[in-house]
Amino acid sequence: MEEREEEIPHIHNLVTLRERTGISVEEAELNVMDRLNQLYIGACYPGERGLLPGGKPSPEEAKQFQRVATRIYDRVSSWLGEP
Repeated sequence: MEEREEEIPHIHNLVTLRERTGISVEEAELNVMDRLNQLYIGACYPGERGLLPGGKPSPEEAKQFQRVATRIYDRVSSWLGEP
């Protein structure tokens, strides 16, 4: 958004930010982004650091978070014209 000189909202909601950029993602990736939003919000409060509504993410869920984040990062880099 900054590259296109658009107003950058002061939010951390990954789904909303993705919508603002127009970058396409798969439904499964949107679901993971929604889960990551829950993790971030939980981390805002010291007693809940790193917790999802069901508790800490499992090792497999953490790996899934990383895979999706890497794919989205690659798409954003490509969108920006970076190698």
